[in-house]
Amino acid sequence: MTPLLTPYLHRKLIEIVKPYLKGDILDIGCGSADLVKFLNESQYCCGIDINKTLIEDLKMKYPQNFYCINIDEEEISIDIIFDTITMIAVIEHLKNPRNILQQCRSLLKNGGYLVITTPTPFGDKIHKIGARLGLTSKEAVKEHYKIYPYEDMKNLLASCRFELQKYQKFELGMNQMFVCRDVLK
Repeated sequence: MTPLLTPYLHRKLIEIVKPYLKGDILDIGCGSADLVKFLNESQYCCGIDINKTLIEDLKMKYPQNFYCINIDEEEISIDIIFDTITMIAVIEHLKNPRNILQQCRSLLKNGGYLVITTPTPFGDKIHKIGARLGLTSKEAVKEHYKIYPYEDMKNLLASCRFELQKYQKFELGMNQMFVCRDVLK
């Protein structure tokens, strides 16, 4: 059963990133591919997730390309370059975020954007309380590997040669969005 607030929170995440979604989109950590429902089919090119069963279901449901890849460890071998790459509520689940961030640079077109959302430390505390009350996903909270304060995320992005273009907190300061560009392109 889906926790009470999960659909609402997913919708809010998509609403906040939607203005930054241009051209061909790679959705890293696509989950159930909620972005497809909010975009036209030609915009959403590819989705990547670690859940093989979920990816197989998405391949049958949608015409887009979906790949089962462990982005913490594996290389992405896709012969497409994207205008926008999203990582919506993903980076906090990774043990090795540098692996995927460095790959994103080669997957982005010149002038392309990387859009990341992740909980703030305050938001993570609220999420844990919500999970205990059955309002948010218990599994998602258990799978959080690292919660990034603003400075830590900014430094991680800079170390992977991404320049922060826009930063925004949302959902009463519980989530944050980082919109970045590759500094070498």
